[in-house]
Amino acid sequence: MADKPELEQTKATLDALLIDAKREVSGLPVNGSVKLDLVFVFPWLKSHPAKLRANGLAWKASAPDCDNLGKTFQDRLSALGFIGNDGTVCDLRVRKFYGDHPGITARISNCGVLD
Repeated sequence: MADKPELEQTKATLDALLIDAKREVSGLPVNGSVKLDLVFVFPWLKSHPAKLRANGLAWKASAPDCDNLGKTFQDRLSALGFIGNDGTVCDLRVRKFYGDHPGITARISNCGVLD
């Protein structure tokens, strides 16, 4: 089943950003148990009042779903060699906001040993 055109565009944009970021990162792929912390900041809507914008960030309680964002990002990390495969992600946190500085922040690390 083919992806929707907007998802294909999102994947292409994400790939371009990740390929650029990969030039700055060493020690890839991250192997073993992977911890992934993702923050997605979407641009403010014109309808958002100044009072909401005052803090610089506000929760985005609408589509796309956090699980879809996380899965798409994991798939791209795996395809581009940041992680061995998306099955190695054992600790995943995904947050989404509206904000002054749209973008994606990703922290990838090893989970470490359980106590």
